[in-house]
Amino acid sequence: MSFRSSLMMVGCMNCYLILFMALQLTLAVEENSTESGQSTEGRQKNEVNNLTNDGEKQSIVWETKCPESCRCTIDLVPHFKRIMKTVNCSFSDLQIPPRKIPDAAQAFLLSGNKIEKLRKLPHVPNLEYLDLSNNEIEIMDDFYLFSHFKEVKCLLLNNNRLKEIPTGSFSGLLNLDILDLSNNRIKTIYKHAFAGLNHLQTFNFEGNRLSELDPDWFEDMYDVKELILSNNSLTKLDSQVFKSLPELISLKLAQNNIWDIHPNAFEGLKKLTLLDLSNNKLALVPSKQLKMVPNLGMLLLDGNQIYKIQEDAFAFFNITELSLSYMPKLTILENKSFSNLPNLILLQLHDNQELLYIDNHAFYNCPLLKVLYVHNNKLMALPAELQTLLPSLEEIHLYHNPIRCDCNAYWIKEILSKPANETKIIFKDSEKVICESPLNVTGTPVEQVLDTKFSKVCTPTSLPLFHDEYKLDLGEELRLECHALGVPEPQIQWLLPNGSVLNTSVSNGKLEVHNNCTLIVHRVNGSDKGTYSCKSFNSVGFDISSTAVKISDKYIRLVPGPVSDDYISVSWNGSTHPSMITEYRLTYRQVGAKTTGTIHIGQSFQTYAVTRLQPSTTYEFCIIYMYDTESYTIDCINVTTKATSMANAGITKIVDETVIVAVCSILGILLALGCVIALIRKFRNHQDYEQPFDQDESESMTNIPLNSFYQPLNTPLYSSRASLIKPFKAKDNY
Repeated sequence: MSFRSSLMMVGCMNCYLILFMALQLTLAVEENSTESGQSTEGRQKNEVNNLTNDGEKQSIVWETKCPESCRCTIDLVPHFKRIMKTVNCSFSDLQIPPRKIPDAAQAFLLSGNKIEKLRKLPHVPNLEYLDLSNNEIEIMDDFYLFSHFKEVKCLLLNNNRLKEIPTGSFSGLLNLDILDLSNNRIKTIYKHAFAGLNHLQTFNFEGNRLSELDPDWFEDMYDVKELILSNNSLTKLDSQVFKSLPELISLKLAQNNIWDIHPNAFEGLKKLTLLDLSNNKLALVPSKQLKMVPNLGMLLLDGNQIYKIQEDAFAFFNITELSLSYMPKLTILENKSFSNLPNLILLQLHDNQELLYIDNHAFYNCPLLKVLYVHNNKLMALPAELQTLLPSLEEIHLYHNPIRCDCNAYWIKEILSKPANETKIIFKDSEKVICESPLNVTGTPVEQVLDTKFSKVCTPTSLPLFHDEYKLDLGEELRLECHALGVPEPQIQWLLPNGSVLNTSVSNGKLEVHNNCTLIVHRVNGSDKGTYSCKSFNSVGFDISSTAVKISDKYIRLVPGPVSDDYISVSWNGSTHPSMITEYRLTYRQVGAKTTGTIHIGQSFQTYAVTRLQPSTTYEFCIIYMYDTESYTIDCINVTTKATSMANAGITKIVDETVIVAVCSILGILLALGCVIALIRKFRNHQDYEQPFDQDESESMTNIPLNSFYQPLNTPLYSSRASLIKPFKAKDNY
């Protein structure tokens, strides 16, 4: 045997020795582990962590005394994502919970049963997870229902039939982290209903029937980080309603009916990073309210009733993601709609069916914006200025818009014609960016249209946001808005019915023009009717869009009322709102005369009587509409006073001052005489009554005969009423 072979044999023997020692050491460790109390369940937990079946965890049987109709396992529990000793009684048609479950249980699942009244739960000292969801629970009877569950960290009561939360309903849950009351029917929450939930982290109240929020509900929840109030019936948010939630990070208020938010509603939410106000009734971006949330990172306003995004609507917000999609009324993004948003990275503006126009300068100081979603809108063009105003822009989703393939889309065609490595901006799904006009390229993807079909400049295209005709009543407001597309950037003029031209921002009380694109005529009268035109023009040409405005000249009608020889009463009716009545005046004068009387009509007046008029005289009554110093006649009627009657004349001749004095004197004498007679009679009656008591009292009582106290009933007795009726009966018998 060579030296090398001997060396190899020694080496192998050493290997065997090492393996033998390792095996002995392993056995010793296992024995020590068994002796130190390592249970079969502990090893089973390790097995659960290692066993997989198509990538899913396998649960194993927990060897314990398990309640009837339940399964006891060592399993991965939702929400916690932990392996726990679980008593699973879900979907077992139980009407009451089991009376007893193992003390070592950590999770107790009762979901999907038929429990209606929650009166008693078994005492489980180590329980951390309690699932009572998807039952029929209407009432939680016992005030001390959860008093023995101090270790419970997650309580699920969602998808039940609860209608109210009484005071102290969750007392005893000192370590609760998650409370889910979603999808119940809760309308009423009593004060201190959530008392003691000092460690609560997540509170889910989605899908209930709350119509208002009370700040007192949250006073014990100062550690809550996620609050879900979506899909309730809230209409407004009052001042400081979330003042007790300084640690709140996520607030979800989607799918309510919120239309009013107090300026201080979000005060105190300095750590809030996510705010969801989707699918409410907001008509404007709540800019002032949102300034109370300095660290807001994500804002969702989808599905609201916002018509336009106004200038500086989000100025100096720190948001990184903003969503304004699925808005049924959103039509315009004004100049600087998105200004001074230094951290904005992603903007979603898709699926707004009426979004027609994005101003060339809608974006200002948004240096980090990378992704822009504007697909499924009504856009005819996208501003070429985006290339310079958004220096970090990398991705645009423009598909499914009615693109106008002329000078307005020239820059898009240029980008699509370049290789991907030569352009910074990418149009996602570019094959779906299709021309709708002009007719010769309708239906063709922009990237396939020949370069010769595009030009760098073109005549403006007006985008009138008004109807062809308006019918207004006196006093209403006319508001017309118009925008334009074109290269070079077009300007706008307003042509008025009287031939005037307005092309700058003005405000003179009667007329207003904002940003050259919106014309407002306040309190229209008859002289405001006619044709209004929006003229967009640039160095290449112009385009005009017009509307006809008609004004109703019979807003209120006068109706004659009672008439005498010296007064006339008139009333008015019509469809005017009472608040507008103050803009009207009632005038009257003799027909042919120059002097006119004026009466200011108030909201409480519906009729008026003019007095001290001349008999047999015709008067003209008119109702006029007033605006500053201008007046417009609405309706006029003529009414004639009656002639002086002979009866009235006769009375006038008889009733003079002498007769009045004589009649008054006679009446005075008769009145005095009557008083004297009444006093005399009263004095006599008084004497007759007092006289017997002038004698000695005992003596007078002794002399009264006995029969004066009692008289036999030999004659009928009548009451005072019967005595009055009796003669009439006798007469009838006769």
